[in-house]
Parts: sequence; C-alpha cells; structure tokens
Amino acid sequence: MTLRQLAFSTLLTAAICHADPMVQLVTNGSFETGNFSGWTVSGNATPCLFVGAANDGRCFPATAFGAEAGNYAAELGNAGADASLSQTIATTGGGSYDVSFWLASQSYGTADNDFTVTWGGTTLMNAVNVGGFGYTRYDFSGLTAAGLTTVLTFTFHDTPAYFALDNVSVVDPVPEPAPLTALGLLCALFAYSELRHGAPTGSQTR
Repeated sequence: MTLRQLAFSTLLTAAICHADPMVQLVTNGSFETGNFSGWTVSGNATPCLFVGAANDGRCFPATAFGAEAGNYAAELGNAGADASLSQTIATTGGGSYDVSFWLASQSYGTADNDFTVTWGGTTLMNAVNVGGFGYTRYDFSGLTAAGLTTVLTFTFHDTPAYFALDNVSVVDPVPEPAPLTALGLLCALFAYSELRHGAPTGSQTR
C-alpha cells in the first residue's frame, strides 16, 4: 500500500467513524402509528380531524391527499373554529434547530381555512383562505430554542375540505459530539491496523 493509498484509507475511515447523523427530535412526525400518539390535540377536535389516507370518506368530501410518504398523514378537516396539534421538543437553551414539514391543501368550494405554525411561541407561518395545492415542503432553519424544552404547534381549520400534514421534523443541525462508543473503538482499531500493516517499507517508491 502506497503512502497515498494509506492516507486515503485512513481519512475515509475517519470520515465514516466520525459521521454523526442528525437525530430526529419529533415523535411520530410522519403519523405512521395511524394516530396522534406523541402529539397533544386541543381545541375544535371534530371527527374530521384524524390520521388517515386518501379517499377516506368518514367526512364529506372524502380526503384527496394521503401520506406524502408512508401510509398515513394528519387529515386536518375540522370546520369552523381552530384546533391545534402540539408537541414539546427536548432542546438546549439558546440552541439552533431546523423545523420542516410537508403540507397539502385540498381544493373544494370556497376557501375557508387557516394554518399557523409556531415554535416556542414565535410564528413561523400564517396562511388564511388558501386555495388547493399539492404537497409542498416548508423549511425553517436557525430557530432558537426557548429553553430545555420548546413547543412546536400547528393551529388550523378547514371548513370545506382538508389540509394534509406529514413528515414533521425538528433536528439540531450541529449535534453535540457523541462519546466514544463501541463503533468508535472499532473504527479506531481499524485505522490502527491500517497504519501497522499498510505502512510502506524502506524500498517503497512513489
């Protein structure tokens, strides 16, 4: 193994071993449990506010949008007054977080709806009487945490039809360094082995 190959192998090992994927902080953000577990439902929680799929006819009209990905989405069809979905997220005071979600709006009749998103009491989005549109991803980055916990809240109503909400996400884009785990030790041993057995001899040429 040449010096160049050895350096590349060692750097590749270090990159893999130090990779620290962002941890998802939302519970049941894709509603794949088939219900609102992990979320607090409050306000005007009518039977037309549920977790379901496309063409669900429990209310009229039937739902036009199912899941953006997976099997289920939150079907937000409560008429008249607002309802809310909220979740308390474990955060670090002063930390920076990214919030994202997918939203669709079913077109039916004259628009009579609203949809608001707040993070720790700060409004991220406020839409009123919007027309129909397909699934669209909304991203909000660099949001400051309120403290050791921060509440993410969706407040909404849709009188003639439904909003469909899916894949709600909160991540810390700069997670704290992880402790040296068994995987880290294994990576370190691999790198050490590469250094011992792959070191060039005195006759090695460039």
